[in-house]
Amino acid sequence: MPSTIQTKGGFEVSCPDGSDRLVVKKGGLVQLEIDLGVQGMKIQSTGDLVIQAGGSLSLKSGGSMSVTCGSNLVAAVGSALDLTIGGQGTVNARSNMTFTVGSAMSITAGTALQLTAGNQFSLLGGHTVNIKSGNEVAIETKKLTEKVATDTVIDTKDFVLKGDGKISIKAGGDLVLKGSKIAQN
Repeated sequence: MPSTIQTKGGFEVSCPDGSDRLVVKKGGLVQLEIDLGVQGMKIQSTGDLVIQAGGSLSLKSGGSMSVTCGSNLVAAVGSALDLTIGGQGTVNARSNMTFTVGSAMSITAGTALQLTAGNQFSLLGGHTVNIKSGNEVAIETKKLTEKVATDTVIDTKDFVLKGDGKISIKAGGDLVLKGSKIAQN
């Protein structure tokens, strides 16, 4: 059997030196190289490579699988995308990252969820922002510590509490301050 086959389209298909490699050339340039070794298979193209299936396409690996791109990786899905990770998952963007969802988005953690920003953090709601806790909510900054536990109600239309000096309100028992007008000063 000849080790080189010439096609009508000008392609040259060969198995160099009777090896396990299949090389497809056109115009003297390697267009496609397939290495069918005992340990595995390698497909290499000096130009573009397209793998296309009229039906389903499945890629499976018994061990690790790696996808490396020199510049951009684009994945377009016509309907749904499901990612299932058996252990730990990590997404790492070295610069900026944006998630855009056309309708609703939900993030659920089984035990703990932490969002950390190195500088500025914004939580915006176009109409309503709800923060709900089964026990307490704590807000702490360099100059403010606010801890809201059970039986705390603030229902407001207008509310101002401003202090450039000291403001202390403390009650071990009852403290009721009501009024249409309560003024001092």
